[in-house]
Amino acid sequence: MEPTREIFPNLPDRLQGLGDLSYNLWWSWQPEARMLFKRLDRPAWKESYYNPVKLLSVLPREVMERAAQDPDYLRDYDAVQAQFRRAMETKAGWFAENITDPNHFPIAYFSLEYGLHRSLPFYAGGLGFLAGDHLK
Repeated sequence: MEPTREIFPNLPDRLQGLGDLSYNLWWSWQPEARMLFKRLDRPAWKESYYNPVKLLSVLPREVMERAAQDPDYLRDYDAVQAQFRRAMETKAGWFAENITDPNHFPIAYFSLEYGLHRSLPFYAGGLGFLAGDHLK
């Protein structure tokens, strides 16, 4: 059995990708991905403090089944899943693609705080959010 199937038993087979997406912070800087979660149940999205793992854990099967039958939702879901798969399959990053001079080396970036998304409850000020943006 797949790990997300065990974690989210109410998630229909057609929407299993939401489970994988919820555990990858990629969704947090992709408005289309965030909208997939929000469209499932807007009040529940807000109550989960915009946390997709929590949202998928509390939504009833009926809500998920309704989304799995909605052609507009499925069209958007498939587009986001294709984009997500492409992003996860990409091995090279910005540096490798844009800095080709062999005399330039990668650098390390150290920060005591990273602000990634408001659903992750830890402190980060302005520089922490800048560090989070660099990390993304």
